[in-house]
Amino acid sequence: MNEEHARTFAIRILDEFEDLLTRKNITVPSDERDGGVDEARLYGSEYSGLEEAITTILLDTASDTSDERGEPHSHTRAGAERPKTSGPRPGHGGHAQR
Repeated sequence: MNEEHARTFAIRILDEFEDLLTRKNITVPSDERDGGVDEARLYGSEYSGLEEAITTILLDTASDTSDERGEPHSHTRAGAERPKTSGPRPGHGGHAQR
């Protein structure tokens, strides 16, 4: 699994959490909120931090599976220097509720 695929899966997982938070009427606090009525339940750095963490978990899990097959890694392992995200990707972590 490459990073792009892992990030796509991470966003899908976050969408499921977003749906759950909406059903339960829970909004995760964020200093980055401006109070808009259509702000997402997960927002800003809270969203992007979870996206990055889930992406890393998926990549590490795929890597562990590759290790068992003797295949090379295609990403940076946890604990190593990883690129930082600058915030939510367009359309995520600040998208309107569904």
